[in-house]
Amino acid sequence: MNATRGSVRKELEDYRLAAAIGEGRYVDWYGDRARETSCGLLARRDVAERIGGVMVSPLYRTEHYGEFSHPSHSSLPEFLVAYLAALERG
Repeated sequence: MNATRGSVRKELEDYRLAAAIGEGRYVDWYGDRARETSCGLLARRDVAERIGGVMVSPLYRTEHYGEFSHPSHSSLPEFLVAYLAALERG
């Protein structure tokens, strides 16, 4: 999916996607991994909250999705793996 920061939330809701990572967040991760954090996963609220995810800003939430970080994961890929495993478990 190629979506802007403004349209990605609508597309997540419309298509009920598992998750998304914004282009800017991907560029940050790719370009400076030494400063990596788990912040920036656009994820289903029920799944992210169930595994201890913390909503970054309520301004970006939708009915089913939000932007999350996780205090126990040091990188976005690590958080994404844990999130997808939880999503698969149901």
